[in-house]
Amino acid sequence: MHDLNRHDMVNTVNEHNYFQRISKAWGESDIKKKHPEWAWSLAATQLYTDSLVIVGFNWGAAQMEKYDPQEILPDQPWPKQDLGSLARTLPYLQTYFPDIDLDTIVQTNYCFFRSHKEGDISSRDVVLTHSIFLDLLQDLRPKHVLVFSAILRDRILPQLNHIKEAEITSGNKKPKAIRATWSIGGREIPVGIIPHPNNAITGEARDKCWEHVKP
Repeated sequence: MHDLNRHDMVNTVNEHNYFQRISKAWGESDIKKKHPEWAWSLAATQLYTDSLVIVGFNWGAAQMEKYDPQEILPDQPWPKQDLGSLARTLPYLQTYFPDIDLDTIVQTNYCFFRSHKEGDISSRDVVLTHSIFLDLLQDLRPKHVLVFSAILRDRILPQLNHIKEAEITSGNKKPKAIRATWSIGGREIPVGIIPHPNNAITGEARDKCWEHVKP
């Protein structure tokens, strides 16, 4: 019963409107001209509002695979999915974001088009989906946005406010953790940017990164 209540009260975003907008943008994109087989997706989860949103740069695609455009959102909660390396974030999320119901985490991307490499996405294609992404964040009203992508970090930093950067020592490396806000729809949304779980840094350094971006 708890799951039904959460779904009814929290998931209020009309995904079909976004499906239509992304499909139109995809039709005009550079990447479609080169790889029409890769298509696009909106989200890896239901669109729960007032939760935590994990944002990557774009969806991956295998070179010889064909993908269908997304038509439905997965019902399975994010922690129960096959998360790959992102599964290593779960204990950190429980520790540093204790007020977030992990089952209502939203996972999406800044650019909704698939590609084999991030570099396959042109600046024009990013522009095509930029306003759609901002509208999605406005509708989701997230309590917090988390970013693990260095490419996305560099893309969005000029759009952020109240930036506080921590440079942390990890052996010979100097990983960065950034906390900031993103002004969207009249709200200042808290944003945390930390190294990807695949980034090889010490456990102590990773703890410090999470500590820097926690609410």
